[in-house]
Formats: sequence, C-alpha cells, structure tokens
Amino acid sequence: MQKAVVWGERKFLRAVRNTNQGFRSHTFSISDRSTSNAYFRAQNLSGIVLYLILAHAISIYLYTSL
Repeated sequence: MQKAVVWGERKFLRAVRNTNQGFRSHTFSISDRSTSNAYFRAQNLSGIVLYLILAHAISIYLYTSL
C-alpha cells in the first residue's frame, strides 16, 4: 500500500517537473526569466506541498479503512 503511494507521488512529481520546464521555456524569454523563475519556484513548491498533503491524507484514509 505505502509503496504504491510513494510510486504515485514520484510519478506525479516527475510529471509536474516536466510540464513546468516545458511551459517555462515556451513562454518566457531570457530577459524576464530571472523574475519568473522565483515566481514559478514559489508556485511549484506550494502546488507540490498541497499535493503531498492530499496524497498522504488519502493514503491514511485508505489505510485506516482497510
């Protein structure tokens, strides 16, 4: 059970990282990348933290319901 949750988190984090890199390179030029990098980093962290909290809540719920 726990292995599946960890594997799912890894897969999700990899997907998030890939999409964000692609989006950033397509959208922003080099000149304003320094300002957007900090913004994206803050957004990525908040999104990842929210997801991890959600994933752990779900895993705890599933574990207790078994």
